[in-house]
Amino acid sequence: MTLIEDSFSVGRVFTPLKWATWCVEKFKVYESWREGSRIFDPTCGQGVFFLALLSIAEDRHQTVQPDDLSRLFGVEIVPGDKSEFLEHVYSRFGLEFPASNFATMDFMDLGPHKVFDIAVGNPPWINFSDLPTDYKEKIKADFLKYDLVKSRKDVLLGASRADLAALIIQKCMRDHIREEGRGFFFIPFSLFFNEDANRHFRPTKELDNVFSVQEMYDFENGYVFDQVNTRNGFVILKKQKQQLFPVPMYKVGRNDEETRLYCAPALDDGAWMQSRSADRVCDFDFISILGNQVPRQGMNTGGLNKVFLLERESSNRSRLAPIEQFSNGYGVSVEISTDFVFPLMNGSLFGGRMPKKEKYILCLHDKDGSPLPFDRITRLFGVSEYILQYAKEMKDRKGVLIQSQIKKGYFWSLLGVGPYSFSPVKVAWESLGKHAFRAVVIDGSWQGNQAMHAYIPAYNFTDASRICDGLNVKVPAYLRLFGMEGTCNWAQPGRIKRLLTVPTNQLQLFGNA
Repeated sequence: MTLIEDSFSVGRVFTPLKWATWCVEKFKVYESWREGSRIFDPTCGQGVFFLALLSIAEDRHQTVQPDDLSRLFGVEIVPGDKSEFLEHVYSRFGLEFPASNFATMDFMDLGPHKVFDIAVGNPPWINFSDLPTDYKEKIKADFLKYDLVKSRKDVLLGASRADLAALIIQKCMRDHIREEGRGFFFIPFSLFFNEDANRHFRPTKELDNVFSVQEMYDFENGYVFDQVNTRNGFVILKKQKQQLFPVPMYKVGRNDEETRLYCAPALDDGAWMQSRSADRVCDFDFISILGNQVPRQGMNTGGLNKVFLLERESSNRSRLAPIEQFSNGYGVSVEISTDFVFPLMNGSLFGGRMPKKEKYILCLHDKDGSPLPFDRITRLFGVSEYILQYAKEMKDRKGVLIQSQIKKGYFWSLLGVGPYSFSPVKVAWESLGKHAFRAVVIDGSWQGNQAMHAYIPAYNFTDASRICDGLNVKVPAYLRLFGMEGTCNWAQPGRIKRLLTVPTNQLQLFGNA
């Protein structure tokens, strides 16, 4: 495969013929096609939606003419899929599909001159951050062009989690579907129910949207796509600027039962939320915080947990001694100073079991968040020798943000470290893959383990208790409205931040935090 082919193959989730048929039959795509509509699949794979149309025609004993086939057009980046599709259509239906209507190319390179009545499809489920580096460079400008980010730096920060599916659908609806035309897509639900990554993809109450969402279907995991744990569903779009809320959504279980819900943007036009009532999707009081109390994720090693995360070899549960013996992820034992070794949050803080071994993180940063200069590290017992042993692995870490520190000479840096990391007290919670929410007040020396934990820094126990109590009262019901239990987007900081408010005299500090 070429680089681009490989990029798209990573996120390919093939649509079963049964569900492609469900799409084109349930929503009258077949009838529209027979009546003259032009149908387009921007990432058509092996043409399953076209096969569904032909199968329905066969089942209904209706003849398919060359003119009918001429109104089907697909794009697929993998050349082998085209030949397999053409052979399948001929052997199965005895039809010659027009080869020129199945383009082998990157859909992002398709010019806007081709316009259709209806789009169908299942775009690749992959985040921008997970694409190969060269392909990221190729399409980075497209996220700006199609208004999915507001600046190039956005795709390096939170928006790097933006889905490729969002870009494909945005281009498809904007460039290739006529006004009032429709789109029918299987999607990862992160497009609508996570936070900032896909914020600019979702329609708002304003009148300048690319499309409006007409209906949504929420499928139980594994129901449509075997062995896919990503929360997924189906969306019906219409090319028009005005979006009406709430949007009807049908939650579909394994027995085909449908529960009707309603969706609307949460609070300040963030991720969408769900309700059984069409009248009011969400209504919450805010929790007051100071400007430097923005919710945070835990420290991030930049993909090098094996070096920075350590297990204490002693079974003693007392505080760390000035010098301790640890094991790293390679199974190597190391004896080092503990001045910059911090305990990692674990399930026992939130009511779970105590781990067999206590885990810690080596964070060679000062209290203001800046990396320690090397001469200070040399004064710590065993630490300089330890990081020099793994200097190559540290310098080879990927990512623009971590590389910016490495190029300055601080190859021992971590991400997600600032003054907030060393606050006297923290209000912490488990933020990934949970079904229940519980915030606790803990000593500020505890550090979150990357996206697994989140926290609000606090500066005295009384204030921390107030915030903690407010979160435990208001957050559980709030999180359930997103329907994202058990996912990576369960209780991430951006979501919790929307329940917080800052007094007017703190707003500037809040924005700079």
